[in-house]
Amino acid sequence: MVRAEPEGVTPDDYFRFMGSLPAPHILEFLNGYCERDGLSPDVVREALRIASERDARRVGYVRSILERWVERGVKTLEDVERFEKDRRLRLVEQSGAVRGGALKIREGVREDGEDRRSAARRREGYEWLFGE
Repeated sequence: MVRAEPEGVTPDDYFRFMGSLPAPHILEFLNGYCERDGLSPDVVREALRIASERDARRVGYVRSILERWVERGVKTLEDVERFEKDRRLRLVEQSGAVRGGALKIREGVREDGEDRRSAARRREGYEWLFGE
C-alpha cells in the first residue's frame, strides 16, 4: 500500500520546529497561507524553522513572518532566501558597521594590526562556545 504525502504543513512539521503538537485550527491557519496566499508549504516550514532558531516558538511570531512575506510577494524558498539576505544586509547597514563599502575599524585594534581585546572577545579558540 502506498500512502500519499500530505500536502501542506503536517503535525510532524510543526512538532519538529515548535516542540509541541499543534491544535487542528493552528494547522488550518498555517495551511491557509498555502491555499489563500499561494505560499508553498516549504515556505511555511521555513517560517517555523526561523521562529524556532530565534527561540520564538509562538504562532503569533510565525504569523508575523508569514504576513511580512505575503506583503513582499514571497511565495517560494528562493524568494525567502533573497528576502532574508536583503533583510540581513539592511540590518548591517542600519547598525553602522558598514560605511562607504568598508567595515569600520573595531575598537581595541591598534594601528599595527594587533588585536588587544581578550581572546574571548575575538572568539579565537572559542568557536565551540559560539556554535561556529
